[in-house]
Amino acid sequence: AKALTSAFLYIFLPALIVGHLAAQNLAVLFNLRFILATAALMSLIYAASFLVNRFVLRRSLGISSLAAFACSKFNAMVVGLPLLLVAIGHQAVIAVVINLIIGYFTILPITLFLLEVDRANQAGHETGYKAVILTSLRHMALDPLVIATIVGLLIAAVSIPLPGWIRESLSVLGAAAIPVPLVAVGMTIGASAMNDSIREAAWATFVRVVASPLLAIAFARLFGLSPLYSIALVISFSLPTAKMAFAVAESYGEYEEQMAQIVTMTTLALVIVYPVF
Repeated sequence: AKALTSAFLYIFLPALIVGHLAAQNLAVLFNLRFILATAALMSLIYAASFLVNRFVLRRSLGISSLAAFACSKFNAMVVGLPLLLVAIGHQAVIAVVINLIIGYFTILPITLFLLEVDRANQAGHETGYKAVILTSLRHMALDPLVIATIVGLLIAAVSIPLPGWIRESLSVLGAAAIPVPLVAVGMTIGASAMNDSIREAAWATFVRVVASPLLAIAFARLFGLSPLYSIALVISFSLPTAKMAFAVAESYGEYEEQMAQIVTMTTLALVIVYPVF
């Protein structure tokens, strides 16, 4: 499963992104209303979850930020892309790239920043803001999907058509971006022990896969999105919590068990949620 996911993230998905973006007209590539709707809804869910955890449940800054990240960061690539490709075709690549960029440049650095502040407060010394910013920038700059997006946009900007054999190669590799990640996700769903944190996981799952897509329907109407981008918005916000969220929790040694259960429950819920929405 790890090998399949790595092949997806480093080979198949970058090939799909580069091949699709390179053939696009940059003037009509991104839908401003979809970008605004996605950023606004993602920020709203994060802020609401953070405030509830911080001021209602009286949790620490770090745990509150991780809980908010679990509710707002959906699995846009490994799960979202293949499902959106089935639903709306290759326009899904654009929607997923937008989701990727917004998540990487908003809620991810905010979460890392709050975690570093909390760690510094617990240790009793000042927060190294410069180190936090550099860590976030390094994480984004080295991500293969961000690199693939930049490469695809640069090729589209210079308007140089790719040779036929390159287009064909990218197309063949990109075709694997639908089945491979879904097989890998199915293989990695584990029967994690459900204990006292089951309520935490259940509540976060409700926010992630039920409340979020319902809000997305309202936001699609509010921002006057086209049918295609309305579908993209609603399906995107019904996706399970990204596994990146567990990796972040694990690296900071907080909220690990709850995050693992949230990822598992939201992924299992996809079987019911995706057909409904």
